[in-house]
Amino acid sequence: MCGMFKRLMKANASATRLLAMAAVATALPMAAHASVVETFQWVPDFEQSGNYSTEPSATLQLTLSSFTLTPLSGNGLGPYYASGSDQATADITGFTYTTGGGVNVTVNLSNVSTVTFTTTKPWQTSGLVTPAAANGDQFPAPTQGYYLISQFQLSGTVNGEAFMMATATGGTAGTTVATGMPNSDFTYDGTTEEGGYWKLVTPVPLPPALPLLLSGVAALGLIARRRQVSLA
Repeated sequence: MCGMFKRLMKANASATRLLAMAAVATALPMAAHASVVETFQWVPDFEQSGNYSTEPSATLQLTLSSFTLTPLSGNGLGPYYASGSDQATADITGFTYTTGGGVNVTVNLSNVSTVTFTTTKPWQTSGLVTPAAANGDQFPAPTQGYYLISQFQLSGTVNGEAFMMATATGGTAGTTVATGMPNSDFTYDGTTEEGGYWKLVTPVPLPPALPLLLSGVAALGLIARRRQVSLA
């Protein structure tokens, strides 16, 4: 009888520890969710040289304090993603661009010397929209998605030549029509010019480890409860 009582007390202590772990896990998302990383992929739609032998490719990475879906509807508008703070140069934490048209020059964030924002609005996307393809475009047609509309400019040098990635006049936040979409341009060495759009390719979920952590704590709690029942 004494041995069973000790085992029961030990099981109760284990359950108490698990509850403490659950309380800590509940507090963890606040720290883990301090910033979110969003990735945009380049969708080309224009090649000045007319040489479509190779397709430009690029990624843009933003690290933000938040990037959430903002409700909006009516008159060609829909929910869109936006950050909760003003733009800052530190938000751009990743950038790479490889030119097409047979030029094949790759630019990275380390080549960027200047970052300029022409507005102080938060980072924003369109609503679900399909951008217009350029006339005579031989690249795959843009597909529906959330596209970056914020107006910014990156510039620097690579291989001794100047380059610049610049967006056109900022578009309409939440737009669901192609006419509300701004086009972006990449220029290199004064002769290469390519146009396209930045498409959001990462979702905005909870931190990946959080569901696993909570489900693990819940499973351990269930095991402890079953153990208590068996001891009783």
